[in-house]
Amino acid sequence: MSAFQLHRLLVKSWQKICSPLHIKYVHLLIDNDQDEILTSLYMQNVLKEANIESKLCILYDNLYWKDSKIIDNDGNEVQLVWKTWMWETIFSDYLQAEQDGSLNKKINGEHPRLCQIVLNDQIKVIEPLWKVIPSNKAILPVLWSMFPNHPHLLQSEWTLTDDLKKNGYVKKPIVGRCGHNVTLFDVRGDSVLDETQGKFLDRNVIYQKLFTLPKYEGYYAIMGSWIVHGLFAGFGIREDKKLITDAESPVAACCIVWK
Repeated sequence: MSAFQLHRLLVKSWQKICSPLHIKYVHLLIDNDQDEILTSLYMQNVLKEANIESKLCILYDNLYWKDSKIIDNDGNEVQLVWKTWMWETIFSDYLQAEQDGSLNKKINGEHPRLCQIVLNDQIKVIEPLWKVIPSNKAILPVLWSMFPNHPHLLQSEWTLTDDLKKNGYVKKPIVGRCGHNVTLFDVRGDSVLDETQGKFLDRNVIYQKLFTLPKYEGYYAIMGSWIVHGLFAGFGIREDKKLITDAESPVAACCIVWK
């Protein structure tokens, strides 16, 4: 699928989502991150083409409580949110709000918390909550215990076993992104092949069998795909000379050619 086809599918999908709900305004809720800002600016163009108005909310300083509803600084009620915030960040904010007693505070003119926006019965969120389960690496040891030696799975454990040490293994946080806080150990388990730093050092970790990516012309390649409204919508390839792919890894141009 070409980039143009992907774009058209995004436009049509937004129309299918918003039309039955009679919603003509979408709030894009993102962190103050350059990649997220650029992505959301593109999504705003998609929404504009779908004849849907939108407002970009970097953090949530331009959102306020009004009569138990959340509005933006232009007076538009927040009804539908597209977000780039990780669900785990939202859950952490929820737990913090429970602890400090602010979870149920809805004072006119004050800013809502992140969890009060996204975990709100009056607001729909474009990203299903069930994605928390498959996106968390804690599911990998569970899958391995259910389907040991499955050809599409790598051995994954909560504890470092002798078997993993003998064959080489990867230590990675159950929650993370962009290859942060990943360590690769060689087949003896006593030498680090590669490792990355990041902000997920305090998370629980799993240990997974090492599988080195194929190398082509000096680069390791990894493929990612897009699902839009339940349909396959395209793929992309990141490649790098490093063993661990991260957000700085180059994106390779690619296409499928039929003879």
